[in-house]
Amino acid sequence: MKVVTTLCAAVVISLCCFTTKAQDNPFMEMAGKRYAEYTLQIWHEYWRFVDLDSIEARKMIVQIQETAQMTGSMEWQLEAEFFEWLLFSKNTDYLLEVRIQGGFDLAQKARAAGVPQVELNCLHEIFLLYYHNKQYEHAIEQCNLLAERLQTVSSDDVPEKPYYYTAIGNLYYAFKDYQKSFAYYQNALDEVENAANQWHRLGALLNTGLIYRYGFDDLDRSDSCFYAILNMKFFRPEDERTRIYSDGIVEGNIGRNMMLRGDDDNAIPLLKSSMEKVMSHEDYAYASGSAIYLASVYMKKNNLTEAKRYIDIALDYYSRWPRESVLPHVYEMLSKYYAMTGNTALSIAYMDSTLAENRRLSDEFSALQIVRVEQRRHISEQALKDEQLHTETIQKSAYRFVNRVLVIACALMAVVAALIYLFYRQKQTAYRALVNKIQQSAGEPVIPTNQPDTTDRGIFEELNRLIVERQIYLRHDITLDTLVQLTGIGRNYISQAVNLCKGEGFAAFINEYRIREAVRLLSEVEKTKLPIEEIAVMTGFNDRTTFYRAFKKSTGVSPSTFRKNLTVREDNP
Repeated sequence: MKVVTTLCAAVVISLCCFTTKAQDNPFMEMAGKRYAEYTLQIWHEYWRFVDLDSIEARKMIVQIQETAQMTGSMEWQLEAEFFEWLLFSKNTDYLLEVRIQGGFDLAQKARAAGVPQVELNCLHEIFLLYYHNKQYEHAIEQCNLLAERLQTVSSDDVPEKPYYYTAIGNLYYAFKDYQKSFAYYQNALDEVENAANQWHRLGALLNTGLIYRYGFDDLDRSDSCFYAILNMKFFRPEDERTRIYSDGIVEGNIGRNMMLRGDDDNAIPLLKSSMEKVMSHEDYAYASGSAIYLASVYMKKNNLTEAKRYIDIALDYYSRWPRESVLPHVYEMLSKYYAMTGNTALSIAYMDSTLAENRRLSDEFSALQIVRVEQRRHISEQALKDEQLHTETIQKSAYRFVNRVLVIACALMAVVAALIYLFYRQKQTAYRALVNKIQQSAGEPVIPTNQPDTTDRGIFEELNRLIVERQIYLRHDITLDTLVQLTGIGRNYISQAVNLCKGEGFAAFINEYRIREAVRLLSEVEKTKLPIEEIAVMTGFNDRTTFYRAFKKSTGVSPSTFRKNLTVREDNP
C-alpha cells in the first residue's frame, strides 16, 4: 500500500511539473499535433528567434529541448537541433564552410527521419548563408537542390511551401532571369491558399506583377496582380490589421505603373499615400523608392523645390535602411537635378556615380553565374558516366603504378625530409625579417610616392590629415563621395590628387591605412587571440577574402603568416 501511495504521489508531482512547464513553454501547446496544425505558431517563434540576443535565444532552445524530452519525439528533437544550428550559423567566428556543413548534416538527418519541415528549413537557411555572403553560384546550386526536394513533399504536410518557392523566385529575379523567377512564383501561387501560406503567396503575386512590368512590359497584367492583392481577404483578423502596410506597397506599384503610362497627376497621390502607409511599419527601404519616383515626377513638372525635397527624403530613408538597388536611382535623380540647376560639375559627378553603381550591380548579379551553374551540372553528369565506364581500367593501372611509386618514394623520403627542413629554416628567417620591416613601415606616416604640383600635394596632405585624425578608413561604407562630403573638395580633384601623389586608385589608398592599422592590431599582445576575421572587420574591411588579398598585396605575406612569425619572433628572440 505504501509503495502504491508513493507511486501515485510521484505521478501527481510529474503531472504538476508537466503542466507548469506547458504553461511557460509555448512549444508544449504544439506537441502532439500534426505539423500542419501548428505551422503558424512555430513560424511565429522562428521569426521571434531571429531577432533575439544569444541569451534569450538559448532560453528558447532549452524550451524546445524540454518539449522533445517530455514528448520523446524525434520531430521535436530535430527542431531543437535546427534552432541550435541556426544560432551557430550566425556566429561569424567560424568559417562559412563549417557553418554550412552543419546545416547539410542536419538536413540529411531530418530526411532520414522523415521530418521534411526541418530538412527544408535547413536547405533554405544554407541558401541564405550563401546569398548573404555573396557566393551566388553556390546559392543558385542550393536553390536547385531545394526546388528538387519541394517536388517530393505535399503542402498538406508542409503548408509553407510557397515561402520556399517565392525565395527561389526572388533569387532569379535579382539576376533578371524573369522566365525562371516567374515559373517559381507560379509554383507558389498554384499551392492551395491557407492561413499558413497566405502572406507568402501575396509576396509571389506582388513579384509576379513586377515581372509583368519589367520583364514582359505588360502594365495591364501587372496592375491586375496589384489589384488582386488589394481585394485579397485574409484568413486571420491579425493579418487584416496589417492591411495598411500591404496596401501601401501595392499603391506604390500602381503609382509607378501610372508614371510609366505618363499619367503623372494620378500617380502623385498614390505614391504619397504609399510612403505614408509603409512608414507605419518603418519600411524605409520601400519608402525611399516611392520618394525617388515622386522626385522624378516633380522634375518633369519643373518643380525643382519639391523634386529636391523628395530626393533628400530618399537619401534620409536610404541612410536608415540601405538597399543597394535604390542608390543608383538616387544618384541619377541628383545628376538630373544639378543639370537642371546649372551645376554641370556635380551633375557629371553624380552621373559617374550612377554608372559605377549600375556596373557594380550588373557585375554582382551577372546572368553568367546562372549559366556556369547549369554548365557544371551537365558536365558533372557526363563526368559521372565517364567515370563509371573507366573505373575498372583505372583501378588496374593504379595498382601497378602504386607498387612502382612506393619503391621510389621510400628512397626519396629521407632526401625530401632533409630538404624540407632546410627550406623551412630559411623561410622562417626570411619571414621574421619581413615581419620586422612591415611593423616598422606601419608606424611611418603615409607620404606621396610621386612629386606632383603644389595644388595636388596640398589636397593630398589635407586628405591624409582628415583620414588620420578621424580614422574614417575604419568605416565600412567609406567611398570617394564620403570624402567629397567631408572636405567639400570636388570628386575629380580628390581622385586626381590621390592618383598623382600615390600612383594608385582611391580604394588602394584607403586600404593602405587599413593595412597599417591591421599590422598594429596583429602586433598587440592582447589582440593575438582575436580571429583574423574580427581584425578585418575592425579595420574597415567587409569580408575576410578582401582583407587577405589587400594585406598580402601590401605586405607580401598573408595575415596568418604575419601573426605566426610575429609569435615565433616573440617566443624565440
